[in-house]
Amino acid sequence: MAEKLLRYEDELADEVKSLAKKQKKSENQVIQDAIQFYCAYCTSKEKANFLNDQNKLMMAQLETKINKKTNEVLSELAIQCAVQNMILGNSLDISMADFHEYQEKAKSFLKQKNRPLRLDDILW
Repeated sequence: MAEKLLRYEDELADEVKSLAKKQKKSENQVIQDAIQFYCAYCTSKEKANFLNDQNKLMMAQLETKINKKTNEVLSELAIQCAVQNMILGNSLDISMADFHEYQEKAKSFLKQKNRPLRLDDILW
């Protein structure tokens, strides 16, 4: 065992003596236990930060994946909507100016209703 000389305040020395007396241990054993607990605390703190960083990374990757899938679904919906609009426009033989006017009226109607699209409504 390595011999070291430790210097600490008198108040702390009194607390160490009191703990040693209560636990029926030597003062050296109390100090050694305290150092071991502190080392374990520091190690667990480092590991906790590591896990937290891993969780942040995983959540960022999940968010990216979800955003990509959502964008794919919305793109597909936009394509389907454009196809339906073209079919409808050609079937009704209306002018493009009238068609755009109908689109603007539909947009203003949806804005007045203030009902945003929800992904679960779109998918199911």
